[in-house]
Amino acid sequence: MRKRGVFMVLWTLGVHFSLLALKPGEIIDLSGAWIMKDFPLGKGISQKLYLPENWPSDGIVCPVPGTVRNALLLAGQIPNPYFGYDNEKSLWVEEREWWFYRKFVLDPVKEEQWVDLIFEGTSFQGRV
Repeated sequence: MRKRGVFMVLWTLGVHFSLLALKPGEIIDLSGAWIMKDFPLGKGISQKLYLPENWPSDGIVCPVPGTVRNALLLAGQIPNPYFGYDNEKSLWVEEREWWFYRKFVLDPVKEEQWVDLIFEGTSFQGRV
């Protein structure tokens, strides 16, 4: 029997990881399409957005590894922040909290077995 795993990460500026190590030599690559959604600062925890039944249905599909601004740029939600003074038009991004979501399937894990979530780089403001 396979168990469904759910993973959520709260990130302010970006997500930079890609691997979940289950057994020696067994790896699930978590890079690829995730769902990203913004909320007012401090609302995600109080709304229990870490529970799968509270996940939003209207997020933006975004690539991971990546950053919030890059995902918003790809989705046409902000102008190119690297052109002229357009970065100032997206300063609101830093005044929101950003949640990233992804579902994946895991084989059953024994009580004495460890599962490692491997981050290849993280934002200093991120939480898991």
